[in-house]
Amino acid sequence: MNIAVKIIEKNLDKALDHALRFPDVTVICGDGTDQATLLSENLDGMDGFVSLTDNDEENVIISMFAEQQGVEHVVPKVNRVELGFLLKKTGFSNAVTPKNIAADKIVQYVRAMQNSVGSNVESIILATDGQVEVPEFRVASNCRFIGRQVKDLLLKSGILVAFITHKSRPMDARGIPVSGRGIR
Repeated sequence: MNIAVKIIEKNLDKALDHALRFPDVTVICGDGTDQATLLSENLDGMDGFVSLTDNDEENVIISMFAEQQGVEHVVPKVNRVELGFLLKKTGFSNAVTPKNIAADKIVQYVRAMQNSVGSNVESIILATDGQVEVPEFRVASNCRFIGRQVKDLLLKSGILVAFITHKSRPMDARGIPVSGRGIR
């Protein structure tokens, strides 16, 4: 799959740097908040648009414009978490919020460290805006659950075992090997 990516950068030095760092990307030196510039770059024919200026309001407004032009996947960057109400009001369910990304990574790391003390937890991934935790862990060779079926284990309420890798072979929680097409 070949995906065409364009970066519009106002600062000439940054545009040149982007062009050198990402040779497969089209870099345009221009104002990415200017509607005429966006239209001249075929905004209405794009599948996705991410607005990453340093100005939250500009990002939301230009993202609204992109959405008006029929762009299906629009993601504004919003630095100030307190502007979340604006995102909800404008209907943007996806947004890049650097503070939240950093906080999620820190929480993920701390939780993994806490949970790994005395256990075999290797990582914890937060999904669906932190509502779901997906732990990855190794079962020690002396674990009392080895040889028992997942359905026979007494698990805490709310825990769902969805995927297992045994001897480097992926399988679903019922023990059925998973083909290259994903979990059935």
